[in-house]
Parts: sequence; structure tokens; C-alpha cells
Amino acid sequence: MKKFFLLIALALLAISTASALEPVRVAIATSAATANIDIAIVDYSGPTTIYSESLGVLNANSSGIISFLVGYENLTWAGISSTTINTNVLLNVTVGGSLYAQYRLDNIVFAQASVGSGAATPFSPVTFGDLKYGFQTTDHNGWVRLDGRLKATLTASQQTIATTLGIGANLPNATDNVLKQKGTTAVLGTGGANSSTIAQTNLPNVNFSGTAASAGAHTHGITDPGHDHETGQEIVASGAGAVVANTNDGNAPTTFPTETATTGITIVSDGAHTHSVTVSSGGSGTVLTVENAYIDANAFIYLGP
Repeated sequence: MKKFFLLIALALLAISTASALEPVRVAIATSAATANIDIAIVDYSGPTTIYSESLGVLNANSSGIISFLVGYENLTWAGISSTTINTNVLLNVTVGGSLYAQYRLDNIVFAQASVGSGAATPFSPVTFGDLKYGFQTTDHNGWVRLDGRLKATLTASQQTIATTLGIGANLPNATDNVLKQKGTTAVLGTGGANSSTIAQTNLPNVNFSGTAASAGAHTHGITDPGHDHETGQEIVASGAGAVVANTNDGNAPTTFPTETATTGITIVSDGAHTHSVTVSSGGSGTVLTVENAYIDANAFIYLGP
């Protein structure tokens, strides 16, 4: 019965000419805490290398097992037809540049197909275009640092994915920038500033008080057209500057009280003038920093290997 089901599975694999391979999960045992892992799928009937992938440095779990996905969201892997997989196709695991383990790829595919849907679910699912912050300083495991470099410096598959995501000639530069939810602008749009200068229209509507400056010393002229004064006695002469004399006794001039009268004297205008008022704002136009407190980290986008 087991042989019967195995034959059916082999037959289904052989006729699935239009099916692409699902990613496969592989595990190795190691005594080291980390391992620098590279993968190669080789058809030894040639031999021909069908696929290769560098996974970088991976961490072992507490049991000394390193588990990883091969071909996850990789365009080259997605282009491998299931009809190319046979008993001659091996999956080679290289650690630190040395061959560490070999697996028959068809056995891995059937083993995963025997449970669930046959798809190898990643421990931490990521998809093309996902973003993250990290303290890593360089690209790693398909994560590409957003540092504004030319897209042409990426791998061929990364360039294809970046173009699909709408990235132009350069990667976005996240240096000294923060991410925000897309609004009316397009995805990958930029804007804002880390500093600002307040304009007069930003100030509150207040009233200022001050002291007017002196307009300078000035004079006013007086015009006297001449006038008379009446007394209780008869007078001899009148007019501006005239001496009043007592005609009764012929003696020297005598001063007498006068009655109130309008003189007709006018003060000449010195002309229109202005006063200036200076009110200090107390400011110096210093630029405001609007950047929040922060911890530095690097931004990465997932573009695959």
C-alpha cells in the first residue's frame, strides 16, 4: 500500500509541468552558536547548478538546530519547474565555504507534502517591500538598508523587486528621516523638515506698549498787532510800547491799573511734526528644532537575495 501511494505521488510530480516549486525548509545540527550558510541545488546528472542562495549568518536554537527556508520569495526559485526535480537533484548546504550536508530535494518536497498543504511556513513571515528597523549596519538575509544608494548596485532579482515596488533609480534614503502613513502624497513621497522658523503670522495677536521719543527742541513765535488799555484817568498816548501819563498834575508818568481787554496776540505754529515709537520683540530669529528625542537605528526593506 505504501508503495502504491509513493507511485501516485511520483506520477503527480511528473505531470505537474506548470507547477513551480514551493519553498522548502531545511535544518542542520551544529555545535556552534551561529553558521554562515550557503545553499546550492545541483543536478548531478550534468552536473548543473540549478539554484544558489546565500543565507548569511544564522543562529542556532537552544537545541543546536539551525532551521531555514530555501527559495522563500525568490524569483529564481519560483521559476524552477517541479518537472526538473528527480533523484539526481541534491540540495547542498555549505557552512563557512565547506560542504556540510546534502539532501535529495525530491525527498524534502515529499516530506513537506505529507503534512499540511506542503508549503513551508516561515518562522517570521516577510514579504517583498516589508520594512523594519534594526541595529544591523549592512544588508542581511534579503534585507537591504535604505541608504539612498543606486538601485543598480543591488542583485538582479532585488532590482526587479524594487522596480515592482515603485522604487526609482535610487533606494529611499532613511537617514535622519522618519516614516509616516501615506496621505494624499504617493507612496515613497518625501517632505517635512527637522527645524522651523516662526513667522510673524505664527505669533499671538497681542498689544505692545512703549514710550514715544522726543521730537527735538523747538520754538513758537508771538505776533502783537498793538493794543490800548483804558484807565480811570485820562491818558496822553496809546499804542504798542507807549508811555501812559497822568494829565492832571503834569508830573512824571504814573502807572495805573488797567481793565481786562483782548490783546489780539497770536502764537505762530511751528509746523506739523511726528514722534517715533520703538517696541522691542526680544527675539533673535533663532531656528527651532522640532526633532523628537530618539534612538538611532537603521531602516531596511526586504527585497530578497
